[in-house]
Amino acid sequence: MEENTFGINSQNSKKNNHFGGLLAGIGVGILSGGILAAIAIGLEQEISILNYIALGLVGFVVSRFVPNKSAMGAITGAIACGLAYAIYAFILIMCGYWYTDGDSSFWITLVIAVIW
Repeated sequence: MEENTFGINSQNSKKNNHFGGLLAGIGVGILSGGILAAIAIGLEQEISILNYIALGLVGFVVSRFVPNKSAMGAITGAIACGLAYAIYAFILIMCGYWYTDGDSSFWITLVIAVIW
């Protein structure tokens, strides 16, 4: 009989690395944000579905490190997805691109990214 003390020999202890999940999410966010910004600048238009797919990818990567259906996991995922979109928008700003309607599209999409 195996003893299960303080999460030792538990499946959840392997999947409770919030800091690692945040770092992995930010890493994937930087990579996908850079690629999507390059695509958006090259085409001179934003393709929103690609942004949502990239945010889903960031969320998937974070979910490999944190427990499913936990409050801290949701917070870790929200921070990583929000930062991923903010990095994408920052790259666009640095290259001189921004939304024609001002800031409202940015804030709406940022809220969607955090909830996503």
